[in-house]
Amino acid sequence: MMQEFLLFARSLAAGAMLLSVYDLLRAVRRAVPHRDWLVSLEDGIYWIFDTAFIFGMLYRETGGLVRGYVILGILAGMLLYSLLLSRFVVGVLASVLTGICRAAAAVTWPARRFWGWFWGRHIKLWKNRLKKRGKHLKIKIYNLFWPDIGDAHEDEEKEKKI
Repeated sequence: MMQEFLLFARSLAAGAMLLSVYDLLRAVRRAVPHRDWLVSLEDGIYWIFDTAFIFGMLYRETGGLVRGYVILGILAGMLLYSLLLSRFVVGVLASVLTGICRAAAAVTWPARRFWGWFWGRHIKLWKNRLKKRGKHLKIKIYNLFWPDIGDAHEDEEKEKKI
């Protein structure tokens, strides 16, 4: 009887721990906006590891037997954590992470600004150079395959001048 009670208590703690990890993920999402596909991917990865953790716990504690009170304990731990601590933890973590992100953005602003200016300028320069070289290459290829057309046009121009 005592072993079952201890296992139930460990499953309560495991449920609270699993939801606290998800709260960390929620706080990161509040601090740094995510696209919908990335949120779905993160949730899928979280639930895969969550399932593996629960399976490992069941295998280690009960020899792989699914006990109803263990599942009930995990769910009850998640519910208790959600009602008592979840809002506070997510709020505090999100504000701390937002502050860290803002500080990092402020510190790296000059470097990002220079990087954007430098590469933007050079990309425009190389784009224009490649565009000019592409035109010259088209003309050379055109003259390579149809040399008579260019010569006939030049001959007509010469005859007009004479």
